[in-house]
Parts: sequence; structure tokens; C-alpha cells
Amino acid sequence: MTKHPVQHTAGSEFCVVGVGASAGGISELQALLGSLPAESRLTLVLVQHLAPGQHDRLLDLLSQWSALPASRASDGEYLRPGRLYVASADEVLTVNGGVFHSPPGQGGHRWPGIDNIDAFLESLARDYGPNTIAVILFGMGSDGAAGASSVLQAGGAVIV
Repeated sequence: MTKHPVQHTAGSEFCVVGVGASAGGISELQALLGSLPAESRLTLVLVQHLAPGQHDRLLDLLSQWSALPASRASDGEYLRPGRLYVASADEVLTVNGGVFHSPPGQGGHRWPGIDNIDAFLESLARDYGPNTIAVILFGMGSDGAAGASSVLQAGGAVIV
């Protein structure tokens, strides 16, 4: 498979949308995805709190709801416009240089002291700056708050 890097410089013609949600955000996610046209140049990455093993079912649902092709985000894969990626429940996903990274040996859903959604959004803000949109659909407490703040500080937009 040929990898096609997405340029991630200010002024480029696409945005990367990091979507953070808990299991309670599924109906909002369906509405969001149903509103996107197939020719969208957006790159969407979903980080959703689900039990391990539930992401295969989620991918099936996303493929039904979205005109964008949906796949699991894979370590070393370049982000591409017009795609929907899903982070696995058992890894911490980040982006660096337009490429997904999931460090080995993180041992579950969280790095010590940081939420998966926050870790992803913070890396997205560093990598894409003002071309970043953070969408927080549903959560408890401060889920995604630090990551959303990073996106704002980098000049991106936040939708809650």
C-alpha cells in the first residue's frame, strides 16, 4: 500500500478533526457523520471510550453512517483527507509529522495522568495548529478539556 502524506502547513486546503466521545456520544456521532458529504476534504479521527473489542462493531456502524471511508488508525500510517479513522480502545494514539503513532507497552487506555482524548488532541494541535478542529461530543468530568485547550492555543477551533 502506498502511503500519501497529507501536508500539514498553515493555509492548506484541509482540516483535521479530532472527535472525542464517551460511549454516551454515539447518537451525536451518528448525526455528525451523517451530515458530511462524500467529497469532504476533512480528515476525521475518532477517539471514543469503549471497552476493548467494541471498535470492530463501531467501525461497522461508522461505515453505515458516513460517506467517508472508515478504518482503524494504524501506527505509521499517514493521515489522508476525506477519511475517517478510529483509534483502538487499547492504545494511546498520537500524531507526529502527519503520521499516526501508538507507542508500544502503554498497558491500557491511559498514560499515567492523561486521558486518551487529551493525548490525541494535544498531539494534533502540535502537528496541525490552526488546521485543527476538536469536537467533544459527550464526556464526564474533564474528558478532552486539556486537549481542547491545546487546540485553541494553537489557533484551531473547538466544538463541544
